[in-house]
Amino acid sequence: MATKKSKSAKEIKSVKKTVKLENKKLDKSILFSIAFVISAVALSILFYNSLPQIITTHWGINGEANGFMDKTTGLTLVPLLMIIIGLVLYFIPKLDPLKENILDFRKDYNKFIAVIMGFMLYIHAITLGINLGLNINIGQVLSPAFAALIYFTGSMISKAKRNYFIGIRTPWTLSNDKVWASTHTIGGKLFKGAGILCLTGLLFPDFAFFFILAPIIIASIWAIVYSYKEYAALKK
Repeated sequence: MATKKSKSAKEIKSVKKTVKLENKKLDKSILFSIAFVISAVALSILFYNSLPQIITTHWGINGEANGFMDKTTGLTLVPLLMIIIGLVLYFIPKLDPLKENILDFRKDYNKFIAVIMGFMLYIHAITLGINLGLNINIGQVLSPAFAALIYFTGSMISKAKRNYFIGIRTPWTLSNDKVWASTHTIGGKLFKGAGILCLTGLLFPDFAFFFILAPIIIASIWAIVYSYKEYAALKK
């Protein structure tokens, strides 16, 4: 009995030590996220006086400007959204009934948060550039940003364990660990492939938004259908 207790105590200490080490590694991703938010705020302040009173903040699928704001609101919006989204993404796993499973891939999840913050900073910088007079094809320059975001989404979900907030959450993946694992393995590959296909927009700027949206939609539908088929096969 003493040997079993001793072994159990050692295992607990080992797990705690691993968690502490992982948390130290996670801090790098958190710091990057904070740095991206600070950079967005700095850009807004730096170029505030150089921008017109009304700025373009949204473009349609054809690349034409169709949304405008006064510059104070426009320059505040993205940094504020970055703060809100970053905090929600960081803390929401703590509410998950299966939050222990998230600890297994929390390092990759925090990297993903940093990627989202970097993505939003990139959009903010592009928006400023266009409003400062740069001749930029919005679809073309967004292609590599979406490519990186979707590729890292695939990388993250391929390592995700069953939970209620992160990943491909269908009734079938949430009800079975095997279905979750197989769906996220194939889903990770699908989203990585979709991310790579997003780069096609660099070569065909007039169809950039098509090459961004189509691969994402196809990958999503494929993963959902796959999860159902995997669940149905297990029930036979």
